[in-house]
Amino acid sequence: MGKKTKQSNGDTAVVLCDCAGTLRSRLDFDQIREHLNGLEATTSLKVCSKLCQQNQCSKTIKSLFEKNKQTKRLIIGACDPEIFNESLKEALRGTKLNDGLLWRVNTREHCAWNAGTPKSATNKAKDILSAAIRRVQVAEPLKQKKYRVNQNVLVLGGDIAAMQTAIGLSQLGHHVTLATKEQALGGPAAQTPELYSYMACDSSQAEELVRTQVDELIGQIKKDRQIRVQTTSNLKSLKGEFGSFTAVVGLNGKQQNVSAGAIVLTTDSANQNPELAELIHNGENIPKRIAIVMDIAGEQGKGISAQVLSAAELLAIRFAAEVKIYCHHIRVAATGMEALYSRAREAGVTIVKYESPPEISGNSSKKIVSVHEPLLGSRVDEEFDLVIMADSAKADNIELMNLIEGLRPGPAGQLQADNVWLLPTKTNREGIFFVGTTPDADEFRNTQTDGLATANQIHELLKNKQIEIFDDAAVVDGDKCILCLTCMRICPNAAVSIDIENKVASVSVVTCQRCGMCAAQCPAGAIELPRYTQKQITAEVGDKPKITVFACENSAFPAATTAGTNRSKWQKSAQLIRVPCAGKVDTRDVLRALENGAKKVMILGCHLENCKYLSGSDRTAKRTERLNTALEKAGIEKERVIFGQLASVEPYKFLEYISNNGA
Repeated sequence: MGKKTKQSNGDTAVVLCDCAGTLRSRLDFDQIREHLNGLEATTSLKVCSKLCQQNQCSKTIKSLFEKNKQTKRLIIGACDPEIFNESLKEALRGTKLNDGLLWRVNTREHCAWNAGTPKSATNKAKDILSAAIRRVQVAEPLKQKKYRVNQNVLVLGGDIAAMQTAIGLSQLGHHVTLATKEQALGGPAAQTPELYSYMACDSSQAEELVRTQVDELIGQIKKDRQIRVQTTSNLKSLKGEFGSFTAVVGLNGKQQNVSAGAIVLTTDSANQNPELAELIHNGENIPKRIAIVMDIAGEQGKGISAQVLSAAELLAIRFAAEVKIYCHHIRVAATGMEALYSRAREAGVTIVKYESPPEISGNSSKKIVSVHEPLLGSRVDEEFDLVIMADSAKADNIELMNLIEGLRPGPAGQLQADNVWLLPTKTNREGIFFVGTTPDADEFRNTQTDGLATANQIHELLKNKQIEIFDDAAVVDGDKCILCLTCMRICPNAAVSIDIENKVASVSVVTCQRCGMCAAQCPAGAIELPRYTQKQITAEVGDKPKITVFACENSAFPAATTAGTNRSKWQKSAQLIRVPCAGKVDTRDVLRALENGAKKVMILGCHLENCKYLSGSDRTAKRTERLNTALEKAGIEKERVIFGQLASVEPYKFLEYISNNGA
């Protein structure tokens, strides 16, 4: 390797990894060194053979900082950062490098393995390393802030989910307040164990098994000194943020404050049908002919399917009732469910699957269910003594949503947003969890599993009394803020509040998830996101871009990495710029890229329904549509700006977007 040819006044060093020598046939490291040494910002360049190995990584970093005291900024050119992050973190521990002045570039999957020839791969590596140096030159140092967290947890509810979560948390060392609005613990499983017949080979055994397990959980709760139980209690209000919540809980006509670092919400009977439970529980005056209708309010999960099949079998065997189930689908994907389905059919239960919801008419004594029978190809009317609508109850959802500021519900009004990044128990608010509220959660074993998993998640968040957080949350410029409240309305995590004294918007460092949507949407340009400021993005775009691709780091960017791992080729004309969310890319970023010469600009983010930050992709899609309309009116073809949706596991889609748009 050649020596440095000039004296640099810069402060940026570069470390490259040749992946145990395997990249040398694809990248010309001498040419890259010569190119980077010609940049004024560069102090030095080191090549490491295995950055993922602790000893080599530490040796390289130590040598770099010992020989170049003026180094303040660092670029790492290597493979996917997930592979070497831990070794790099340890290697940097003894240096004074600020985390805000470090940037990682993927020179393997995004250069060496995807370019057509070694020459094009080398040129692409030079381009993205140069862009990274420009970017880090305008970066600002970041500080770490320390916050004390309350390690106690408030669990609202008294059912299986609540009890299992409380026990798990106690075993991990946390003090738990378990508050339920019911008069006793146990929830639906204690009240109607008959509705869990899939738990054993017959309904009687299943009922006994459920009773025993519920009693064991209640016994554990009562013996546990770290769990404080409050019955006939309900949530009145909830304020604060992760690590420091204050809940007002009503108890015997009085109110008391409960402080906690995390909140767990269960709704006791959220997934139980009250009419079905009451009929089975009482067991008196059972009608002769009974229709049970499912899936009217929406597709029901395994929990409701289990209750319906259990009730139908019991009604047919114990009370000789004629039972017919009307459903769009029966969910039996759980141990014991298919056996229960078969037992119910053997007991004489009839199941009718419909395409269009049945019509129900009649008077108080007789009901008529009318449904189009697809096999017969005609309408069938049947008379019943009782019709039960067996969808899950959701009566408490609106009240609960009103009590907890900033919670984003699902499309059908369910408590939890239907998003792959949150399921099964997370919410859009850090430190608040739902357990036992999803359509499948009332399946007894799923409930217990989710409770224990949630306890472990909370423990990871609260295991230390003090946490350190980089101050890279969105920052509001008080001189520019016009207090329009746009940031408050769009923040997906309820991280924005109003500083009444200074009359400006304020962003919580603890609650902010660093998506950058507020920065993109702020009409006054008063908000910046450290690590992804306008200056940094502009610097990375450069003066001569060809195809600028703003790639979401949760979807498009890892999809591009996977495509590179697969040795899929795409041209160097596609310049990837990593962003935390597609929602961070605003009109100024796009226009700046076009102004600087980009033939096309692509914004690639998550699928609309599965954006990690809930609404980022949706906002970007609409913003892109508005921008294209404006560009078209200005005489610029709208095809130059494109928004695309993909997941991190869809590298083929990334390649389709790149290849179909001139790259």
